[in-house]
Amino acid sequence: MDFGNPYLVAEIFETEHWIAAPIERVCRFFSDPHNLSVISPPSSGAELKSLHLVPPLLPFVEGTELLAGAGSRVVVSFRLLPFLPMRGSWTADIVDYQWLDHFRDVQVKGPFKKFEHTHTFVVKQRNGTPGTVVRDHVEYDVGFGPAGALANVLLVRRMLKQMFAYRHSATERAFA
Repeated sequence: MDFGNPYLVAEIFETEHWIAAPIERVCRFFSDPHNLSVISPPSSGAELKSLHLVPPLLPFVEGTELLAGAGSRVVVSFRLLPFLPMRGSWTADIVDYQWLDHFRDVQVKGPFKKFEHTHTFVVKQRNGTPGTVVRDHVEYDVGFGPAGALANVLLVRRMLKQMFAYRHSATERAFA
């Protein structure tokens, strides 16, 4: 019997947070790649290196020329590990974009064998205050077989949790 390779199964990471801001502002904020530096942990040293924007086609919405719609490419430089000076490069394409609903970026080149990130936006009130829930769904594969599976358990998953926890607090500060 062949049970397949257990190291080829992609991992799923999901998180969500609520922001006391209208969905239009939240969607615009996350659709602007220049805000990556605002929501990236300082220890990552994330820097936007190049950007090819294909603005979403949004009739009656101003300022869309700064937003990354489907067909956009974002290249970011970052520290591979926060405590090391070595830098890596991450190239991601926006492959799906639905204004006020979701967008999905896919790693074209970077540290993972596979990395697909869907950002979903949902209007939701909390304690009578209108706001927006941001859901992040990440499907990823570290690669490198058993060594990658071990790295995921020991390091990668924890780094993802820390990165998104920082994003949540940084986003709240940005909207305060």
